[in-house]
Amino acid sequence: MAIEMRLRSKLIVLSLASGLIPLLIAILYLGSSSVEVLEEQAGDYLKSRVEGFARIAEVRNANISGNLDIIREQLKKSLKKDLIEEAKNERCKSILQQSWRL
Repeated sequence: MAIEMRLRSKLIVLSLASGLIPLLIAILYLGSSSVEVLEEQAGDYLKSRVEGFARIAEVRNANISGNLDIIREQLKKSLKKDLIEEAKNERCKSILQQSWRL
């Protein structure tokens, strides 16, 4: 009877070990492979975020450059108009001064 108990306990330990060892190996393998997949996905996510930020910065820079060009053109027109107006005023002053001298 003692031999049967020993054999039975050895059989139980052997069956538990034959079930648990592959389970532990599978858990460790899946855990390490999932860590690699998660690291790769995190890298891809960060790369896409950086690319998206760069794209937004380019669009904003283009918009700002376009706005600056519009403002520059408006300032040129305004300056030209002011210069023409100033020249008219100077001409009128010189004509008035000449008429006063006569």
